[in-house]
Amino acid sequence: MAGPTTRKVIRTLLLGLIVTLTLICYGASAAMYGNTLIKWWIPVLICLVIAAVSGLTMHRLWRRLTYTHTFVVNYLSHIAVSTGLLLFFFYFINLMVEGRQEPIHEKAVICKLYRETHYHSKRVGRRVYTRGAPYYVYRTDILLDDNRKKSLTITKKRYDTLHKGDTLGVLVRDGFFGVSVLDTDSIKYPPAKKKQRRRLRYFGPRPK
Repeated sequence: MAGPTTRKVIRTLLLGLIVTLTLICYGASAAMYGNTLIKWWIPVLICLVIAAVSGLTMHRLWRRLTYTHTFVVNYLSHIAVSTGLLLFFFYFINLMVEGRQEPIHEKAVICKLYRETHYHSKRVGRRVYTRGAPYYVYRTDILLDDNRKKSLTITKKRYDTLHKGDTLGVLVRDGFFGVSVLDTDSIKYPPAKKKQRRRLRYFGPRPK
């Protein structure tokens, strides 16, 4: 029969595993959202409501992990984990299982090109991390035929050759839950053209 120390170790390991899997689910959901044509808050709200309703009865299952009978702690734990799991399964099933409608080819117009500054994590201690060196993430906002907008992550090479107003060829298919999916691997880009840099004009006195 397991002693108190063994049970504590098992509980700690299980909690760590659940937290890790939950973070993975949120991260994977964010990645799959990049290929899904839906406003981000719609599936989040639906999954949050389902998690909140189910937590009214299932919060009792968390007592053995949290070692507390406090309703708020167990209820919020259930909501945080369940929302992540539901989001993951929603995006995964919708992305992997095709709907009944045939894929269609659409034209998308680039309406914005920009870059975002992100930062690497730098470890300065055993459990202490700080902001490290910066790096750029290049993105573009496209407008589809039905006026739906979508932000895409592109490479620096694409960023240097694309222009606002360029037209892309995209393949859109129906997902399992009826939410359209954008096939980013089949995007047809226009011929590469280098962006022209503006030449600076000198207004000072001419050298003799």
